[in-house]
Amino acid sequence: MSMTYAGRVSSLDRLGTNVGRCITAEEGYKIADLDWDPHKEQLKCPFTGDPINGWAIYRSDDLSPSGFIATVNSGYEPQGHKRGFMILDRLLGQIGGAHYENMGSLDGGRIVWGQANISTQTRIRGTDDIYENFAMFATGHAANLHYELKLASIRAICRNTVMAAIAEKALSSFRLKHTASINDHLEAVEARLDELEAGAKGAAMSLEEKMNYLAHRKIPGAESLMTLAARMFPTNADGEFSTQANKAIRELFMLFEHNDGDEGNKAIRGTALNWFNATTEYVDHYRPTRGGDVKRAESSIRGDGNKFKNRVLEMLLAEVKNYPHHDFPTMVTTAPSPNVLSA
Repeated sequence: MSMTYAGRVSSLDRLGTNVGRCITAEEGYKIADLDWDPHKEQLKCPFTGDPINGWAIYRSDDLSPSGFIATVNSGYEPQGHKRGFMILDRLLGQIGGAHYENMGSLDGGRIVWGQANISTQTRIRGTDDIYENFAMFATGHAANLHYELKLASIRAICRNTVMAAIAEKALSSFRLKHTASINDHLEAVEARLDELEAGAKGAAMSLEEKMNYLAHRKIPGAESLMTLAARMFPTNADGEFSTQANKAIRELFMLFEHNDGDEGNKAIRGTALNWFNATTEYVDHYRPTRGGDVKRAESSIRGDGNKFKNRVLEMLLAEVKNYPHHDFPTMVTTAPSPNVLSA
C-alpha cells in the first residue's frame, strides 16, 4: 500500500508530505506523482500470448507490472483524473478565493483525490469551533470506483473529516461510473457548473445547521449513550455486542469523555456533537482496518468509514429530537465507565 500527497493541509497529512503552501493542479500532478493517465490493456495468456477475456488498468508512464493498478471488465471506460481536476478548476473560478489545499493518491493511483478551499466555514455558534469547507474531487482507476464531487468539511481542532453530497441533484450528475457514456455525462456536468457551485454552498449551509443542532442537544446519561452505541453497532440474538464492537464502544466512550482534551470545545461537552466528533475521530484515526493507515484513509475518503460517519450523523439527528435542549456553557456529562459494557 502506498500514498502520495502534496499540499498545505490535510486530514491525511500523517501519511504524506506537507509542502506548506497551496498548489495549482499542475503543481499537484508533479509533486504528488499524478502526471499520468490510466491506460487500459487486454490481458494475454502467459503461456500462449493469446488475448484473454480480461483487461487491466496501468499507469500510462509505466506499462510494466509495477505500473499495474487494477483489473477491469470489457465495459470499463478509463477516464483520466486530470479531466476531473479541470472541471474542479473551472468550478473554482466561480467561487472567489478558492484554491487547492491538497492533492494525492492511494495505492498507486487506485484512488485519486484533491481538495480546494471554497472560502466558507462551518461554525458552532457561540464558540470558536470551526470546520473548514472544501470542494473535493475523487475518482479511482478500478471497476468499483466513480467520478465524484463532494463537500469535505475538516474540523480545525483535530483535522477529522465529514463528507457530504453537493446537493442531491448535482450529486446524481457527478457520481459517474466508468462506462462508455461517461464522456457524455462529463460534458453535461461541465455545462452545469453554476448548479455545482450553488450545491457546494448549500451543502455547507446544511452541514452547519446539522452540527449546530447536535451541539444544542444534551445526552442525558449513560443509558442514552448505550442506546446510541446500540444504534451504531449490531448485537446478537441475546442483545450482546461482539468483541470487536465492545472494543470500538470503549474507544468511543474514551474519546467522548476526552473531548479533544485541552484543545477541545468545552461548551459542547456532553452533547450529541461531542459524540459525533468522537465518532469521526475514531473512524479517521483509531478504527481497526486491514492495511493500516493507508487503508484507513481510503475508507475515510470513499469506503465504509465515510459511510459509517454519515450514517451516524443521520442517526443522531433522528435520535436526539427528544433530548434536553443544551445552552452554552454546558454542564459536564462524563461518559460511563467502560465497565458498563461487561456488566
